[in-house]
Amino acid sequence: MREGQRIRYLVDSLAQTLESARVAIITLAMHESSREIVRKVRQRLWDDALATLTERGLLLIDISNPDAIPGDASLWPPPADVDFDLPERFDDPASASARGDLREVALTEGVFDSKAAADAFALTLIASSRDVRELHARLALTLARLQRDSD
Repeated sequence: MREGQRIRYLVDSLAQTLESARVAIITLAMHESSREIVRKVRQRLWDDALATLTERGLLLIDISNPDAIPGDASLWPPPADVDFDLPERFDDPASASARGDLREVALTEGVFDSKAAADAFALTLIASSRDVRELHARLALTLARLQRDSD
């Protein structure tokens, strides 16, 4: 009963938040969970609760290996409206695209005032990262440090 109340509170809070903001739920490594956990998350949390919020803009991002989900492969992730297979490593087109995205983040966040400086920042982040996950971690750490230093 208590679990149901918490889930209802979560859904109600997210529904209210979705009226004025975007929300994404990110699940990581669901393939490392037991079949029972995956089944409960799918049924109790997604099917019976959160799935109804996708019409209001809730986004589910699953970063897992669907081929390694224990038990029935249809358990997780739920059927997608849009499905992306994102690379782990940068090839030339992905690197160029990431460079442009990072440059825009640096300019938008006010990290650099010039396009050239923001481009050098992007190039350095990409060159110093072994894979996409490390690049995202470095970007988050850099932005957090810059925010802390400006406060």
